[in-house]
Amino acid sequence: MDYNRRRDLLTRLTPGGGEVPIGELVDTRRDGRIKMFVIQRALAARAGHRAAFERGTYIPLAAAGGRRESVFAFARMAEGDALITCVPRLPASLVPDASTPPLGVAVWADTAIELPAALASSAFVDVFTGTRVEPVPTGRGPALAAATVFDRFPVALLACSI
Repeated sequence: MDYNRRRDLLTRLTPGGGEVPIGELVDTRRDGRIKMFVIQRALAARAGHRAAFERGTYIPLAAAGGRRESVFAFARMAEGDALITCVPRLPASLVPDASTPPLGVAVWADTAIELPAALASSAFVDVFTGTRVEPVPTGRGPALAAATVFDRFPVALLACSI
């Protein structure tokens, strides 16, 4: 293990270490930086949203649309904070050649993550990309378009104040 290299990589992935090139992390996902990035940002979110992580109500979120079986999502809500974790499932069914990550509308099409009514008017920020994600109305209630959630990065941790 090259600890000096890992320390250098982590320094560049932390706030103050410069802009994190999301596209580059995705393109070079096999070199380990993307895993370090996800861990670092998730731990920072945990520190910033301690109540939701420690005492938050767990709310499993259903998905709708053509790829509904390929997304797993849940919310944690407590004391005015809400976090939504979204990850693809069965990625080989999404991109069979596995040469690209499951990103964008070409993969996710009409798939949406359904939200409880309490989050209908909340705007979320993805802690990994900084992307703002807003619910859209559907016939079944408010939802997040999976194509938006997974537009640039293959996992999402969405945070908001409610």
